[in-house]
Amino acid sequence: MIIAGIDYSMTSPGMTIADTKKPFVFQNVHMFYLTDKTSLAKSFGNVHGFKYPEWTCPEERYFKVASQFMEIMKKLGVEQVMIESYSYGSVGNTLNLAENMSVLKLMLWQAGVRCHTMAPSSVKKKATGNGRADKAEMIKKFYETSGCTKTINEVIGLKSDKIDAKPIDDLIDAWHLAKAFYDSNLWKTE
Repeated sequence: MIIAGIDYSMTSPGMTIADTKKPFVFQNVHMFYLTDKTSLAKSFGNVHGFKYPEWTCPEERYFKVASQFMEIMKKLGVEQVMIESYSYGSVGNTLNLAENMSVLKLMLWQAGVRCHTMAPSSVKKKATGNGRADKAEMIKKFYETSGCTKTINEVIGLKSDKIDAKPIDDLIDAWHLAKAFYDSNLWKTE
């Protein structure tokens, strides 16, 4: 079965797609992100960047981003996804986050792709053993467990020494979501 983990944010959504018939390691997955940086909007082996779409209103933005993710999932045959659920500690206009996510969930439902959600604290707990882990802990655990021999910064040629620069932290969160989903065997229930 082909599964996906999605860290679906407004500015830098990330997605990891895996085949459950293969071991869950970096070289066996495909990772995707949206970016506003043209230099990062290309493929780097199994890590793929796409240019964030132009939009004129929030509704068009939600539709275009969800459509890009759906196109990728359809092409790779994704049957089930795990999405990070809402963070109740979020600040800013959380209604926009909810509207954005609802468009993706509607498209998943229309396509017959089963959708699961996991709380951010649960993702952190499964990844690090600590439900309050920070970005640095999540990133460290990725490099310890993924089999990725370079930093994601090096993989995509990101000229930044920040380990949690965008889209790195979103890609790694998507990795941990997909890994938690893979390990949970929830995808076997249907």
